[in-house]
Amino acid sequence: WAQQWQLKFNSNKCFTLHSNTANTPKNQYEYKIGNKKIEAVPSIRDLGVIIDAKLGFEEHLNTCSKIQRANKVLAIVRRSFDFLDAETLVLFYKTTPEIL
Repeated sequence: WAQQWQLKFNSNKCFTLHSNTANTPKNQYEYKIGNKKIEAVPSIRDLGVIIDAKLGFEEHLNTCSKIQRANKVLAIVRRSFDFLDAETLVLFYKTTPEIL
């Protein structure tokens, strides 16, 4: 297919992610580009989102701990002030990741 459409793939950047059910043995299929086998991985990052073989996002959410910490700090700041104008709130959002 790729040769027919004159597409070139970098086999070093290609991976397979097997989404398994209880009835399907792991890594039952082997994929190749040309003569090179494509590596099977337990999870993969695509468009900035990490997905695992169960099609879950747990690993992705665990990597977002810095964002969660920043949101907690911002929640404390918002609760600490009776009034925050939009300009001050934007300033907090822009500087919070730098202080964590």
